[in-house]
Amino acid sequence: MAFTTSDICKIIVAVILPPLGVFFERGCTCDLLINIGLTCLGFIPGISKLFMLSLLIIRCIHHSFI
Repeated sequence: MAFTTSDICKIIVAVILPPLGVFFERGCTCDLLINIGLTCLGFIPGISKLFMLSLLIIRCIHHSFI
């Protein structure tokens, strides 16, 4: 599964500001509030939560096409 231009833009935005990346992926949900809290505690926890959500979404999309 290749990366598209929008995926690359999302990754760049996510590294700069993790809550914005979560907002693009999930919208304004409790995941966004959790990520804001984790980012306030430290930059690394916020990014790790974002990538965990992104991997879950990619796996769900991949399995729905199989």
